[in-house]
Amino acid sequence: MLRLALALFAAANTATPVYASTPGPRDKVRAAVAAQHAGDDKKALSLLDQAEAALAKEKAPDPELAALVARNRGIVLQAVVRYDDALAAFVKSRGLWQRAEDPRAAAAILIDIANLEKDFLFDFPAALKAYEAGVRELRAQHDAEGVRGALVDEANLYLAAGRTQDAIATLNHVLDDTPQAATAAWVHATQILGNAYFRAGAFESARSLAEEALDEADNLPTPRARAVARIDALTLVALTEAEIGDLEAALKTFDVALAAATAAKLDGKRSIVLNDAGYWLREAGRFPAAEEKLRKALAIDGALAGGEGIAYDQRNLGLTLVEAGRAAQAKPLLEAALATSNAHGLAQNAAAAGVGLGLVGLAFDDLKEAEDRFRTARDTAADAAIPDMEWRGSAGLARTLVRAGRRDEALWAFDEALDALEAIEDGLSSDAARRRFKARPRVAAVYRDFAAELSADERYLDAERVRLRARPRQLMRTRGQ
Repeated sequence: MLRLALALFAAANTATPVYASTPGPRDKVRAAVAAQHAGDDKKALSLLDQAEAALAKEKAPDPELAALVARNRGIVLQAVVRYDDALAAFVKSRGLWQRAEDPRAAAAILIDIANLEKDFLFDFPAALKAYEAGVRELRAQHDAEGVRGALVDEANLYLAAGRTQDAIATLNHVLDDTPQAATAAWVHATQILGNAYFRAGAFESARSLAEEALDEADNLPTPRARAVARIDALTLVALTEAEIGDLEAALKTFDVALAAATAAKLDGKRSIVLNDAGYWLREAGRFPAAEEKLRKALAIDGALAGGEGIAYDQRNLGLTLVEAGRAAQAKPLLEAALATSNAHGLAQNAAAAGVGLGLVGLAFDDLKEAEDRFRTARDTAADAAIPDMEWRGSAGLARTLVRAGRRDEALWAFDEALDALEAIEDGLSSDAARRRFKARPRVAAVYRDFAAELSADERYLDAERVRLRARPRQLMRTRGQ
């Protein structure tokens, strides 16, 4: 019966287990469950500490109960931001499950350890090692559901570390083996695959997957699970709308996602939506509105002690400030975002912060600094297969080289930017989406600036070719269409 509590604190849609009506540590565990479900982590931790102390006094404590207490202590310690203590509790729980000769439970603890290493300690190599070991052990126990969940978490790790294609391959494998009737697992894997396609620049594929996940969200078992799935799917839909040039539709979708996150009292999700909306308001040049949303996101993440979230907030706020002409205020934010991103292996955020620092260099007329920042950002994005950041790094580098009087090198960098942009265009499956993408002001400006430099170099035919490339390429049509 105790094994039913393995997922007690891992997700809000887990039902509270029923324990035998016996006094002692079991009563403490039952009370801790109720306290944690009520949101009182401090009380839950106190009760679990009492249960652990009582078990320590027993001559022959039940190893399963001791393992359960240690595991749940780990989850509550994680919730109260005591990550090293949480890791120690998980390791203790795994050892106790092994002593209790329950290999499936011991394998599941490896996934807890991996998630902690990935999401909070940002030790990606240690997390990957734990995931791989957990998957091997779960497969040995013929636990198909556990394997699927672990592989989705592993794919999320690949995504954070910039291994986008590895994430896509893993998630497609998971979905091939996951029936849509297994709604929670299917929705989660579909949503993460949508995120991976978005990162790879396949925006329409990402939107299609987000809409599929949104359609299935109402079939999830609890209000919180349904809210999380809706918010994640709506946010991804909004991001794809923005990327293909329909910003007003994107902002409306962001508003719907933000209202859902607020109603569900999910502050972490509120921060993500505010951050993404702020990013796109900045892209549109609406700097005061962008700054307002980004400062709200930063305040939320500061209260949540979310290191990764803070780094994304700092990056987007820094980009907003530098583009609004406040480079001195932007620089420390971008430097902090870059330091956190490099330490935690956050390739996309590192590339974006690098682009921002390149703009700071240009603002201070420090062309060497700007060149170094843009080159590094471009290379980081290219290595992680993130074309949306690759073209920005290349375009920034090209404009820096123009200012430095190095036109021949600038023309090569502009051409690299166009290659990245057209890789994104090739992933769009409709002429309307391609037109909107090419009409985005920042995208059109890259073609315009490239053509202008070619004309200045008296390469008029090449300049005209670039102007033609600025038009959306028509999809091939067969006769009769």
